[in-house]
Amino acid sequence: MRIPIAATLLLVLFVGAREARAQEKGGKSEKADRTEKNTAQRLFETAEALLDCRVQGNKETERTKLMGTLDKILEKTKFGEGDTARAKMYGAPLKLTLSAAKLTPVLQETVSETTLDKSFVVTEDLRVTGMSDCVVVCRKHVQVTGCTNCLIVCLGDFVCNSVSGSVVFGKTGARATSFTKSLVWDEDGTPALNTPSLTGGGSSDPAIEELRGLLSKRESFAEALRRFRKLRQKSSIPILVEHMTHSQDAIDFEACRSTLVILTGERLAEPSDRTETARRRVLNEWIEQRWNRKRDLGLDLSKFESSRLEAVMNELTATAIEAAGVKRDDLDAGISAERTERALSRLLDREVVKSDVVLPEDVSATMGPALLARASKEADAWPAARLLATLVRKGEAPDLEKAFSEESRTVFARLAAILARAAAGEDFAPAPVVELLDKVRKREEKVAVTLALGRARESSAVLPRLLSLLKDESAEVRDAALFAMGDLRLETMPAEVKELLSKRRWDESVALLHVVSSFRGNMECSELVARSLTEALNDADGRAAPHLEACLTAFERVTGKRFLDRARRDEPDSSRIQLVAKQALEWWKRQGGK
Repeated sequence: MRIPIAATLLLVLFVGAREARAQEKGGKSEKADRTEKNTAQRLFETAEALLDCRVQGNKETERTKLMGTLDKILEKTKFGEGDTARAKMYGAPLKLTLSAAKLTPVLQETVSETTLDKSFVVTEDLRVTGMSDCVVVCRKHVQVTGCTNCLIVCLGDFVCNSVSGSVVFGKTGARATSFTKSLVWDEDGTPALNTPSLTGGGSSDPAIEELRGLLSKRESFAEALRRFRKLRQKSSIPILVEHMTHSQDAIDFEACRSTLVILTGERLAEPSDRTETARRRVLNEWIEQRWNRKRDLGLDLSKFESSRLEAVMNELTATAIEAAGVKRDDLDAGISAERTERALSRLLDREVVKSDVVLPEDVSATMGPALLARASKEADAWPAARLLATLVRKGEAPDLEKAFSEESRTVFARLAAILARAAAGEDFAPAPVVELLDKVRKREEKVAVTLALGRARESSAVLPRLLSLLKDESAEVRDAALFAMGDLRLETMPAEVKELLSKRRWDESVALLHVVSSFRGNMECSELVARSLTEALNDADGRAAPHLEACLTAFERVTGKRFLDRARRDEPDSSRIQLVAKQALEWWKRQGGK
């Protein structure tokens, strides 16, 4: 069907007019934003000038003029009528006008613990409790508890609690709690975080308030986060969020982010960059979209729905993997006896399970079935077993012996059940595991079951089966048998292992190295491992051999001395490992080693 020319022209004119209106609307929005930022800049400039002429005398006229300028800025500006998001955040539009001429001037270096009403305050430092209808201009620091219908302009940092019907500007960041029908802005016009919208107010609990001081000190920061997780109180969330908003340390923010997810079970995205603006955007989004929609949300894990439990388990898993120094890629790769052994030893070592990476308060009995379900895949089995081990120590784990015997479960889920008990320090009967080994056919399953036998305490019951695996057609299975023997902590080295040492380059076999290093305190074995470490360090072109870290681990094991801290959150790089290896060998020489 052909469209008449006139109709076509009308359509073009209509579309053009609509686009023009849209552009005009967008232009007005941008203009409004620029006006708000210009207003903020004018306020700061006027405040700076007022502070410079704070003294009485020949500058009194100038001061009065500046006060009038400040009053005019306020009279012509409506704050809070910007975009929809801002209107939502701050509620009803606010127009604050204060006549500076009618206010009583207060000019002094410091105003502390004073109730001020209808005053114009120009000061260096301010700490007040309760004030209304005031204009405050301060150079360094403002700390206010309770203010109504006020303008506060601070050229330093400020903390305001219980702010109503007011406009607050801060040069270096806004820390405000419980503010209603108010604007709290940074210098660039960015709204501050309205923290108490999380909880409806602060906490009078001394244990909660003490956390604020612990967070502010680097030496007690980790302890503060542990206390947050131990207490699991909703009233502590504002303090944690406040620190996340204003801390200048990117590592602090990430640790707080992880803690917040573990506490609430609500996903909190990582900021796009490390800037204050990016952090604030992430937190505001989390508060508005996640937390505020569930105002009655508690932190009791036993009452979490499945989605929140899943978020907590995901965060705890990621934390445990990172702290253990295990690479997620290695977990996903599977099959390799060396990779699997590394994951088992670093995630399920009994001392590791006792550490504070996963706290008893972080897990609950309600997680048990979900953890067993996610353990179906090998990559997820060992981290799940790590969390299950904490449940075992709490006495809240499901019947893991029953879970192991359920043939409907995957091999890895059954192993996770038995390994969780071993990691928690409990004995398990090795006979059912040996029986399972005889049934499995897949190579990766055979490797995993073989390695699990190394966690049994009855070495006499499993050693013959492990020795028979030294003749298996799969090199991975043979290595798994050696790793398992090394974990058994045998008193004497089997003849079969000695024969392997005489035939193979033992220093190139991580599995053999693991067996040798299990004889702690044995001088001959110590010398063998030290030689392996030396040769790995002196590899061609001065570069470390691929198995240098394994040699260093074996050296630590045979000597009983720790050189490389694997509790570090960041995976040590090759240069770091080389340096530590040199230090370990220097120590060995001082002990009389060759």
